[in-house]
Amino acid sequence: MIKQIGIVILAAGNSSRLGLPKQLLEFEGETLLKRISREALAVPDAKVSVVIGAYPDPINSALKDSNVSVVINPHWATGMSTSIGVGLGIY
Repeated sequence: MIKQIGIVILAAGNSSRLGLPKQLLEFEGETLLKRISREALAVPDAKVSVVIGAYPDPINSALKDSNVSVVINPHWATGMSTSIGVGLGIY
């Protein structure tokens, strides 16, 4: 179980736009997920966890050079509550 997490980013959904997962759409030259992760990591002493589910390979690739902890929710399709539990280390 993770003892301290400053920020949990829920990115496990299956929604897509323009042929890409929404998490990987670009805004101002970087993916939304990368931008959100970068902003979260700017918080002093923050530990950032990103919960993924659908599209694990491209999302992992997008975050490979980031200092976030990536965890996979194998039950992402059952709802957001399982992603929150995975992000907090409950499951």
